[in-house]
Amino acid sequence: MPDASKDSTPQSSASRELVRFAERGLLLLIGSIALGSWAMMLMRLLSDLHPFFELATHPSLHMLLICFIVLAAECFFFLIRRRSSEASPRWKRRILFSLIPFLFFGWVTAPWRLLPLQASRQSEGSLKILSWNILLVNNHFDEIIELVKREKPDIVALIEVSPLAAKELDVLRSDYPYGLWMPAWQGSGIALISRHPDSSFRTIYPGSNWMPAIELELDRGEKKGKLSVLAVHTLSPSPSEGSKTKIRDIQLKDLGKWAREKVQPAMVIGDCNISPWSPPFWRLLEEGKLTDSRSYRGCFSSWPAEFRAFGIPIDHALVSDGIKILDRKVFYEDSHSDHCPITISIE
Repeated sequence: MPDASKDSTPQSSASRELVRFAERGLLLLIGSIALGSWAMMLMRLLSDLHPFFELATHPSLHMLLICFIVLAAECFFFLIRRRSSEASPRWKRRILFSLIPFLFFGWVTAPWRLLPLQASRQSEGSLKILSWNILLVNNHFDEIIELVKREKPDIVALIEVSPLAAKELDVLRSDYPYGLWMPAWQGSGIALISRHPDSSFRTIYPGSNWMPAIELELDRGEKKGKLSVLAVHTLSPSPSEGSKTKIRDIQLKDLGKWAREKVQPAMVIGDCNISPWSPPFWRLLEEGKLTDSRSYRGCFSSWPAEFRAFGIPIDHALVSDGIKILDRKVFYEDSHSDHCPITISIE
């Protein structure tokens, strides 16, 4: 009678070798990703030195998720090795190697501040502001009009307003008769419009002489006083054109100076072309004594629009002391802009 164990031995050996080969390949992949996370961490630390490094700051939340997956995988294989008595100090070093960037990106992103712990509320006499980079080449103006009419904000900030867009969106003037339109073909066009008659407008040029920002001063009555709102669009950073990143950072610095010098409550809203995990953004908050309205409400990723919640938040609503936030939203809906619109409601 043939010995069955002799027939099965080669197959079992081949299966074990295949498993070991797959395991080595997976560990090599995990190690490579861990090495890449270290590279991203170092680039984040050096982000003030060169625009190329600064780009590494924007996917910080994505890097935190990747680092978590890598760390979990390393711990999983370590536990398997320990159960089979094959664990060695090398595995502990691998875990430590993966743990450091995970902790670093956790510190950068502060994910606990993305938890929706602040409940949305409505209040009589609240003020709702909508901001949207509509995209210079977007000719689907019906989408913009429909959103504004549906959400019924008190104030609307529109970014990248072309002369054609200003003409086609003229229908909004019936509901928003007060405002300032500054269309342009170079992407610097901007508009800020309001329902309220006690609205005054002026143009300022933070950090550059060709990208305007529009300031609205709104008198909300004797009880609530005055409010300043600055609609902004900063220059897009570029690793190949370092001057663009420097100009954007100067613009952000000037925005902080504007907010700090305001006596009444102030808000900066619009496309800032920077994620909340970049050092220039941190300096903007500190120098302007501003609060990010996303805090304890969510991430509110707004770009690129097709990525929806998996994108990055570069459209911001920043408020000074004295402004009570009631609600904050981002709209993930099909549109022909590369940005998602955002709203903020304040008391």
